[in-house]
Formats: sequence, C-alpha cells, structure tokens
Amino acid sequence: MKTFCSRWLPVIVWAAFIFLISANSNPYALIPESIFEWIYLTHVKGIRLTKIVGPISHVAQFAIFGFLLARAVSWKSALTKRDFWIVFLLSVAYALSDEVHQFFVPLRAFQLTDILMDSIGVVVAMLLYNWMQSKR
Repeated sequence: MKTFCSRWLPVIVWAAFIFLISANSNPYALIPESIFEWIYLTHVKGIRLTKIVGPISHVAQFAIFGFLLARAVSWKSALTKRDFWIVFLLSVAYALSDEVHQFFVPLRAFQLTDILMDSIGVVVAMLLYNWMQSKR
C-alpha cells in the first residue's frame, strides 16, 4: 500500500488540482490582483501577456502531471517505448476530459490548442524524466 501511495497519490492529487483550476470560471482570479494587473497590462511584441501566460500554464501543469505519471508508471527506471505511449495516451485522455469539463464551466470553452499545449508539456516531462533516469 505504501508503494502504491508513493507512486500514485501525487498523480491523483495533481489531477485533482488541474480539475479544480479548470472548474473556475476565471482562473486568473486565483492570482493576486496586483500581479494579474501587471500581467494584463504588459505586452510582449504587441501581444498581451495574458495570451502568453495561458498556454505556458497549460504546458507547465501537464508537464508536472506527465512527470508524475511517468514516475508512477515506470517507477525508478527510464520509460520504455510501451511506458511512453501509456503515459502519453493517459495524459492526452486526461487533457481531453479536462477540456470537456471546461465546456460545462461558465465562461470557459473546449479548445484543441489547450490539448496541444498539454501534450507538449507531457512530452517535455517524459524526456526530462528519461534524462534524469539516465543520470542515475
């Protein structure tokens, strides 16, 4: 039971965190107002920073999810090709379910670009996980 909890509990907790963020009609409201105001007013090459922070947050959230899932699936060894596909497909399935969930949240929407950003985060996490395992 201890091994199961140390492997899978972080994945479950992080998935719940993603779900709770997605259930919020305005996830930017979770950021302190002064920081949000700075993000909102800042532009990078004519693009409002909020349009950059959103995709980056998807990559980051799912990179953490993918890393935790890779750790749970392969448990202290590098990902095999089979493990890679298991982690990738489970992560994309969760990303898809997250977007379906957002479809029913007021002021939120289903966006394929979010799934793409989530998938990029997962792939980066799996590459990082394998690199860290190769250094052991």
